[in-house]
Amino acid sequence: MNLGSDDGDLPGGGGGGKPPDGASVDPPSSSLKEADQASGDLLKLTQGKPLTSGDGDEEPAPDAPLAKSFTSHDFTYDKTGLPHYPDAIKAIVSSITYEVPNRTDTYRTGAGIVTTSPFATVVDWYQKNLPGGWQSTTVGDFAQLGANAQQLSPENILKMLGAGAAGGSAPGSLTPAPATASADRIRISIFKPPAGSKNEPGIMIVQKGDHPVEALLAAHVKP
Repeated sequence: MNLGSDDGDLPGGGGGGKPPDGASVDPPSSSLKEADQASGDLLKLTQGKPLTSGDGDEEPAPDAPLAKSFTSHDFTYDKTGLPHYPDAIKAIVSSITYEVPNRTDTYRTGAGIVTTSPFATVVDWYQKNLPGGWQSTTVGDFAQLGANAQQLSPENILKMLGAGAAGGSAPGSLTPAPATASADRIRISIFKPPAGSKNEPGIMIVQKGDHPVEALLAAHVKP
């Protein structure tokens, strides 16, 4: 799999060419809310932030370098090389963030696909369409990981679940909480690539209550 390949059309993060996969740049107005939600979740995922900590944008730290980010309602800025779920699509968003000033050879990139397909159907599709060696972990009720589960990033969730399967404990491991009402339940499936995979690719499938499912793809491209 060739992740983070540069098509030459985004040397400074913009320009873009013809939107790939025939996606529409301007989604229907009925899909704008879902696209905005997916965009926010995608940016959190590519930055390693918890998806459920809040919907508002966070201000960068005073001493943080100014990152240049671009988003689009198609796959223009998706350089992950990961497969796109194809069915019952409601909205699409992609992003790219150049985190090192004056450099375009290192960046975070990803895509968010909002679909009305069932959660289990999307998870099953990725299990069948990713290369060998990928592993997935599904949590049917995210809140049951504990009252502070909302503060866990995808990386910490994987560490916690992995340690639990081995009978150990991990930083941030939590006591299970009562089951969540279905309207507030968050289901998550995290796909982890084989060890040593280039550019730290990852996939997270998320469904919040009865809202449409989000397939979030991310990679961290480095020289």
